[in-house]
Amino acid sequence: MSAIFSLGTRSALAAVAGGLLLASTGCTVQTAPPPAEPRVVMVEDVQAEPVTVVPERIERYPHTTYRGEIAYHVNGRWYYRSRERGWVILRQEPQELARFRTSLYVQSSVPRESPVVVVYGTPAERVTAPPVGWENSARVRYRNSDAYYIGGRWYFRSPEHGWVVLRDEPRELGDWRRSSGATLRVGGYLVEPSGQPRDVTRYPRVPYAGSFAYLIDGRWYYQSADAGWVVFREEPRELSRRRVELGSRRW
Repeated sequence: MSAIFSLGTRSALAAVAGGLLLASTGCTVQTAPPPAEPRVVMVEDVQAEPVTVVPERIERYPHTTYRGEIAYHVNGRWYYRSRERGWVILRQEPQELARFRTSLYVQSSVPRESPVVVVYGTPAERVTAPPVGWENSARVRYRNSDAYYIGGRWYFRSPEHGWVVLRDEPRELGDWRRSSGATLRVGGYLVEPSGQPRDVTRYPRVPYAGSFAYLIDGRWYYQSADAGWVVFREEPRELSRRRVELGSRRW
């Protein structure tokens, strides 16, 4: 009994001594702070989280118009480019988007690469239909049918493949666009369709408007969610500053 009591006493004394040692040396035990809560903003009366990066080629995912802008349904979440806040993820699902999500279109859709076809020598992607309101868009006669210029991209109803969006701009359509004064802007800056540059990841890139801008041969290439790949004809101020940081010459 005395041996057990002695052992317990020594353990207690050791614990007390350890506490006194910590107190005498000024040591304190610190715990890691709790993780910061994501910043919440209000977008169209809905709680949302700002994001700086969106999924690559987000236009491949199911999307619909919401309050005048496009909302994309990606892996169970709604990405939305608001006019005031830029890209956000909606924390709450508006009724309009819920109805779209539960429609047969979304339930049967699996994000995947659009099938690539060749239309009169130009690579193109099949689409089910042009965006809403295509009937009122700029149009020009092209190869015995009409081509529609919508959001900086050419939509065309091919006799062999049905509706397609042209990946590259044919010379005839480019000539018409320039002569007609049809312009495309991204973030208020003048751009033109470009198609995806080859080996784009080899070039310097900087974050810009929820995606990345690539500096290739002195020009900024950017993948817009609405217009696809474009090249800036007017250099945004933010990219001008980044150009200086990269040490590249202005074109």
